[in-house]
Amino acid sequence: MAHYRHHSLIVARGGQRGGLPPASSETRDEGRINFAEIWHTIRRGKWIILLTTLVVAGVIGAYTYTLPPVYESSAIVFVDTRGSGNAPVSVAAFTPIERRALSNELGILKNSAELATRVAKAIVATAETAGAKERFPILAPTEDGREPSIREIAFRLRERVRFRPLSDQDMIVITAESTTPEEAAVIANRYAEEYEKYSRERSRESLAAAREFVEKQVEQRRQELEALERQWEAFARSRQVVRLGPQGERLVAEVAQLEAQRDAARFQLEQEKSALQFIEQELQKLEPGLVNELVKSRQVATLEAQIDALSKKIAELKVQAEQYYVFNPKLRGNEEKLGDQQLVEIVRQIDHFEKQREALQAQLVQEMLGRSGQTPATEPLSYVEQLRARRIEKQLAIQELERQIEAFNQELAKYEDQLARLPRQQIELEQLERRRAMAEQWYTTFVQELQRIMIAEQSELGYVKIVSSAFVPTVPVRPNRAQNIVLGILIGLGLGLGLAFLKQAMHTQLDDPEQVREHGYTLLGVVPAMEPYIRKHFRGRKVVEVDNRPRSTTLITLLDPWSPIAENFRLIRTNLQHTQANKGRATTWLVTSPEMGDGKTVVAANLAVASAHGGQRTLLIDADLRRPRAHELLGLADQPGLAELLLGKMRPDPESWATDIPNLYFLPAGVVDQPPPELLGSPRMAQLVEFLRKHFDVIVLDSPPVLAVTDSVLLAQLAEATLMVVSAGRTDIKALDIARQTLESVNVSIAGVVFNRYRADKRKGYAYGYGYGRRYHKSYGYYAREAATG
Repeated sequence: MAHYRHHSLIVARGGQRGGLPPASSETRDEGRINFAEIWHTIRRGKWIILLTTLVVAGVIGAYTYTLPPVYESSAIVFVDTRGSGNAPVSVAAFTPIERRALSNELGILKNSAELATRVAKAIVATAETAGAKERFPILAPTEDGREPSIREIAFRLRERVRFRPLSDQDMIVITAESTTPEEAAVIANRYAEEYEKYSRERSRESLAAAREFVEKQVEQRRQELEALERQWEAFARSRQVVRLGPQGERLVAEVAQLEAQRDAARFQLEQEKSALQFIEQELQKLEPGLVNELVKSRQVATLEAQIDALSKKIAELKVQAEQYYVFNPKLRGNEEKLGDQQLVEIVRQIDHFEKQREALQAQLVQEMLGRSGQTPATEPLSYVEQLRARRIEKQLAIQELERQIEAFNQELAKYEDQLARLPRQQIELEQLERRRAMAEQWYTTFVQELQRIMIAEQSELGYVKIVSSAFVPTVPVRPNRAQNIVLGILIGLGLGLGLAFLKQAMHTQLDDPEQVREHGYTLLGVVPAMEPYIRKHFRGRKVVEVDNRPRSTTLITLLDPWSPIAENFRLIRTNLQHTQANKGRATTWLVTSPEMGDGKTVVAANLAVASAHGGQRTLLIDADLRRPRAHELLGLADQPGLAELLLGKMRPDPESWATDIPNLYFLPAGVVDQPPPELLGSPRMAQLVEFLRKHFDVIVLDSPPVLAVTDSVLLAQLAEATLMVVSAGRTDIKALDIARQTLESVNVSIAGVVFNRYRADKRKGYAYGYGYGRRYHKSYGYYAREAATG
C-alpha cells in the first residue's frame, strides 16, 4: 500500500494527525470505472482465467479434431428470366407463367422432388460407372445395412445442397458439401446438369401440349372440310336450287356469321380446357393431391356472381354487335369512324363491362389464393402460386366462353322461324358454302400454326445454361481448426473473466487499505507482510538468538529498527497517540482483532517496542489469558503475570517487569484457574489499570479476538484507544462490522484499524508508494547498517 504509507509519512511530519479518515462519498468517486480494481481482479483470478481458457480451448480443439473434414464445391447456372418472346400464339395458352422469377426457380430447386430424384439417379449412375461407391458417402448403407433407395438418396441430397441467387446477374449458385471432395463436385455438377435438362423439358412440355392440341384440331378440320366438300358436290350435281331474294341472302349470312363466331368460341373453349388440363398436371407434380382443392368464402361466391352477371351482359352485347359486322366487316375496330351511334354505344358498354370484369377477376384470384390485400404488388408470386393463379384464370375463361356459346345458341334460335319460310335446299347450300370456306380457312391456319410449333419445339434448348462447372476442392471449408481454437481461447477467456469477477463479487475479505476507509473506518497504518522480509534477512527462521535470548523474527522493530516495516509501526504509534487528541493523550491502547489469526499479538508487541524506542516507559500486558503468545515473541517467561495479580497471589511491582529492551516492560498472562471474564471484568482489573497509568507512559493490552470471547469487550472499557487489527485477504468485512457493533454496544469506539500482512507486490495499483518509501529510506541512510554488514 504505497499510497497510504506515503500519506503516513506526511502525517509524521506534522500533517493530518490520527491516520487517514474514512473515505467520503466524494473521494470514493463511485461513478467512475476503477481500472485499478479491474486489473487487480484479473490478477487475483489469473489462475482461474488461465485454467478455464486452457480447458475450454482444449475441449473445443479436441472436438474440432474429431470432426470429419467437410468440402464444398459450387456450380453456377444462368436463368433466362425474360421468357420466349417469339413463341407461336397458340403456345401462350399452354405456358404456365408468362415471365420467370429467380425466386421461383430457387423454390423449384429446393422443393422439386422430381428434380432431386433425377439427380439421385445420376449420382448412382456416376458411382457405378466409376466403380467406386465407397467414395460417395451419400450412397452409404442405411442403419439396417441395406442399400439406400433413390428416394432416400434424394432426401439426403436436400441436406447437402444449398442454393444462392445472384439476382443482379440472373444466376444461381449450386453448392454441395460432402466429407469427400470428389462427391461434393459430382453432386454440384449433376444438380446443374439435371436442372438444365429439367428446364429444357419443362419448356418443351408447353410446346408439346400446344402441338398435340393443334394436331387434333388439324385432323378435325381436315375431316370437317372433306365432309363439307362432299356435301357441296352432292348439292351441285342435283341443281335443284332456287335462288333466294336479297332478304333471304341477308338472313342466311347473319346465321352463318353467328355460327362462325360460335365455332370460334368452341375452338377457344377446347383450347382453354386443354391448357387447364396441362396446368393441373404441372400442379400435380408440385402439389400432389391439391389440384382439386378450392376453398370458397362468402367473398368468393359474391365475386363469382358479379363476374357471371357481367359475362352475360358482355355476351349479349357481342351478339348484337356481330349483326353489324356481318354485312360490313370493316366496322370491326373502326366503330367510332364508320359505325352508327348505336354500334358505338354497344362497343363502349362492352369495354366498360370488360374492365369491370377484369378487376373482379383479379380480386377473385387474390382471394382464392389466400393472399391478403395488404400484400405488396411488387412481391413476386411463387411458382406454385402462379400456377394456381393461371388455373383460376383458365377456369374463369372457360366459364366465360361457355356463356358466350350459350348466348350464340340463344340468338341462333331466334332465326329458326325466319329460316323455316325460306327454301330448304338453298339455305343448306348457302350454309355449306360458308362453312366450307370457313373450314378451309381454319384448316390452313392450323397447318401453318402446327409448322411453327414444331420448329419452335425442335429449337427449344431451355432457359437454363451452365456457366461454371464445379471442380474438386482441395481444402475443407470446415472445421476451421485455427478459427475454432481461437474461438475456444476467446470463449475460455470470457468464461474465465466471468468466473474471476464472480469470485471477486463473492469475495468479502479485505484486500487493500482503501476498502477499510470505504467502509467508514479510520486507517491508522499498514503493516506489510513480513514473510518475504524474514526469508530474505533471516533465511525463513521463526526464532533467532539475540544476546543469548530467543527472539521471534516477527519482532522487526527490535531486530531491525531501521527497516521500512519498523518505520510503519512508528507511524502507527504516532497516529495512535493523536487519534483522540480532543480527549487528551491516550496512554492505554487495546490491541484486538475481529477473529483469530489476524496477527494482533505481533502488532501489539512491535507497537510496544516502537513506543519504547521512542523514549516512553511502555508496558506490554498479555491480556489474552486463554492463548497467550506475547512471551514467545520476546523470549520471556509466561508466569507469574496478570492472572496472579488479579487473583491476589502477588503484589504489583512494575520494576520487576522490566526487560532487556530499554523502556519496555512486560506483564505476561500468567496461569488462570477461573474463567477469564470473571477476572478481567472484576474491580481489581480496573484498579490495576489505574495503578499502572501512574507508572507508565503507554500501556499496550494484547487481548483476545472480539468475536471469539467477551474478554476484549470488558478490556475495551478500560482503554482510551481500541486498535483493531485486520489481515489482508483473510479478515471478512462482515466480521469487522460485527466486531465494531459489539464494541459500540458497550459505548466503545474503534480508534482506528491497522491493515496487517499487506502485499504491495500483489496490488500493482499501490506499488508506486511502497517503492517510493523504500527509496526514501535508503536515501537517508536507513539501510546503512545493512549495507555495511551485507
